[in-house]
Amino acid sequence: MNARDCELLRDFVENGSEDAFREIVENYTGLVYGTACRSLGDRHLAEDAVQSTFMILARKARGLSRQVMLGSWLYRTVSLVCSHMKRAAMRRRKWEAVAKKTTELTGALRGEAETTWAFVEPLLDRALQSLSAKSRDAVVSRYLLGKSTMEIAAELGIRENTAAARISYGIRKLRERLATLGVQVSAGLLVTVLGAKAAEAAPLEIVGAAHAAGMAAATGASVATAAAVASEKVMQAMLWAKVKLAAVCVATTAAVVGVGAPVARHLLSPAKWHPGHYIVHDWTGGSLERTLGQAGRDPVLTGVMRSYAWAALEPSQGRYDFSAIESDLQYVESIGKRLFIVFKYKSDSGIGNDAIPAYLHGPDYGGGVYVDTKNGRQAVRWNVNVQQRLFALIRALGARFDKEPCVEGISNVDTSVRMRLDELEAYIRQNPATQPYDDDAFIASIKAEMNAMKEAFPHSVAIYNIDFLPNQRRARELCEHALAVGVGIGGPVAVENRWLEMGAYGHHAKLAGQVPLGNYMHWGGYGQRRADGTPVTVEEVLFFARDRLRLNYLFWQHREPQFTEQVLPALRKYGHVLDRRKPVCAGRWIG
Repeated sequence: MNARDCELLRDFVENGSEDAFREIVENYTGLVYGTACRSLGDRHLAEDAVQSTFMILARKARGLSRQVMLGSWLYRTVSLVCSHMKRAAMRRRKWEAVAKKTTELTGALRGEAETTWAFVEPLLDRALQSLSAKSRDAVVSRYLLGKSTMEIAAELGIRENTAAARISYGIRKLRERLATLGVQVSAGLLVTVLGAKAAEAAPLEIVGAAHAAGMAAATGASVATAAAVASEKVMQAMLWAKVKLAAVCVATTAAVVGVGAPVARHLLSPAKWHPGHYIVHDWTGGSLERTLGQAGRDPVLTGVMRSYAWAALEPSQGRYDFSAIESDLQYVESIGKRLFIVFKYKSDSGIGNDAIPAYLHGPDYGGGVYVDTKNGRQAVRWNVNVQQRLFALIRALGARFDKEPCVEGISNVDTSVRMRLDELEAYIRQNPATQPYDDDAFIASIKAEMNAMKEAFPHSVAIYNIDFLPNQRRARELCEHALAVGVGIGGPVAVENRWLEMGAYGHHAKLAGQVPLGNYMHWGGYGQRRADGTPVTVEEVLFFARDRLRLNYLFWQHREPQFTEQVLPALRKYGHVLDRRKPVCAGRWIG
C-alpha cells in the first residue's frame, strides 16, 4: 500500500476523518465504478455496487495490512459485490432471459480500438480474476488505476524494472486468458483499450453517495438500501469463506509428549507461499551481505535461509535476543527477498561451537548435551525439560516473526543424532550424567516439536527436516504426523542414497500437494557421485528434485565457486521446474 493510502486509512480508522475517507473514495471510485459497470451492465446497479464496496472498506479498514495494495483489494471486493448482485437478480428474475448489456461506452477511441473493446469488455473481469495475485495487482494498478511503473514499484517495495516486468508478464497472461475465451488481441491494442476504457470515470454524485454510505457503515448507522444489503451479504460470504477453509483442514490427532492428548489445531495452509530457490547461509555469525555478496541478490533466488544457534537466541533462561534475525530481515527486505529461519540445537564440531544454551547443561536437563561421533554437540531432546525450553523458544520466535511479511517460514536444523543406536547407548553408559536415550521419547519429542512450530507459525511455512534418524523405519510415522498437523517435510538432496530412500524420501510422493516439501543441497551434495563414480550435475539435482521429490522449495547451501559457477547458471535455465502449487492440507495418507 502506498504511503498516502496508509496515512488516509490510519486517519480514518483512528480519528474517524471524513475528509480522509472522501479522498480515498475520490481516488478509487473510477476503478470500482468501471468494474461494476462491466460486470453488471447496468449503471444504476453499478452505483449500488460502488456504495456497497466502500461500505465494506469502511468496516474492514482497521484490519487491512500495509502489504495490501488498496486498489487491487477494492477491485476484488467490488467483483464479489457484483457476483452477489448478479446472483440475486437471477433469483428475482429467473423466468426472464439475461438482459442485454446497456452500458454505453464513453471515450474518444474509434475504429479498431472500439471494435476490440466490444469483444474484450464482457470477458475482461473473468480473465483478470483468473490471473495470479501478483499479475492482477500489476495490471490493475497500471491500466485500471493509471499508476506509473515508478509508483507501483514504490508501493510494492521492488525495483522499477521488476515492476515493469510484472506488468509485461501480466499483460501477456491476460492475453492468453482472453485467447482461451475466444478473443485474440495484440498486446499493443490491449494496452490501448485498457487505458482508455477500463477505469471509467464515475459521476460526481456517485462519489458523494459512496462517501456517505461508507461513513454510515463506519458509524454503525442503519441504512436500508440495496447497497447495504449487498455489503452485508458479501461480508458474510468473506467470513464464511474463512470458515470453510478451516473446515477443509480439520485436524486429526497428534500426541503431546507425556500427555497423549489430541492437540492438532492448525491445519490451514500457510498464508505465505513463495516457493522456489533459496540460498542457505548457515554460519552462526557474519554478515549476510558480506558473505553472500551479489549471489544473494540474483533474481532467480526467492530468498535466503539462515541458521541461528539456540544459545545466541536465548543467552540466559527466558531472556531472548532476536537482534541477529531482525538485522538479517532488514537486509533481506532491502534486496526484495524473503527469509527462512532455522533454529539450531546442535553444533557441527567442537565444544567452542556450542549451539545449546549454557543453562541446559545441568542435571535438571538430563545433562543437556552429548557429543556425537563427529565431535559435534547436540541437545538431549528426549528430555522433557529440554523440550519445554525448546518449545518456549519456538513460541517466542513465532510471536515476533510469524506476521512479518518477509519471513517466509521456520525450520529445524535436522533430526540426525549422527550416531547409531548402539553408539549412542555406549556413549551414555560412559557419561552417566546424560539421560539414557529412549527412541520412543525421541520420536515423541519430534512430533511435539512439529506441533509447536505449527502453532507458533500459523501464517508461515513450517518445514521439518527428517534426516538420518537413528531408526529410519520410523520415518513414515513422522511423515504421517506431519501430514496430520500440516507441517512440511524436508531433508538433504542426494540423487543416489539408499539410506535416505528408506527414510523421508520414500514418502514424498504421498505428501506432495498436501504439505510443503522443501529439501536442502548441503556442502557435500555438490560433490555427489553415482555408484559408477561419475559426478552428479546440478541439472540432474534439479530434475531429481522435481520428478522424484516433487519439491516446492529447494535450499542451496552457499559454497563457492560451485554456487556462482554451477548453481546460478542452472537455475537461470531450469529454475522453474519446482512445483509452485499451494498445498491443500487435506491430511490424507495415500496408499
